[in-house]
Amino acid sequence: GSDSRLRLWDIESGCDTLVNFETVRMQTSRPIQLATTQDSALVFVPCMRVVKAFDMWSGNAHTILRGHYESVNSCWFNQQDQVSCTTPPQHQIGFTEKLFIINARSSK
Repeated sequence: GSDSRLRLWDIESGCDTLVNFETVRMQTSRPIQLATTQDSALVFVPCMRVVKAFDMWSGNAHTILRGHYESVNSCWFNQQDQVSCTTPPQHQIGFTEKLFIINARSSK
């Protein structure tokens, strides 16, 4: 959101679970797309020119995916291949998609 905080909500109670994710810098002028691993262990968050992966339940940073020169606005995760893909803002000339191979089960 505009307060640059990632929050995990309990959909049954409607309450914030109070998981303490570190503050992230997000581009709030356009929608962003988060991604999770299939088992919901990690959440991937586009943060300006990087994608940060956080442990979903503790909020601890897992890894930072670097390599973009411009802002990233979406990402997805393929569990079978353990690949995270990031995509450019629409109509961005010279922006290339990036593939990152990570081990979602490792601690860092």
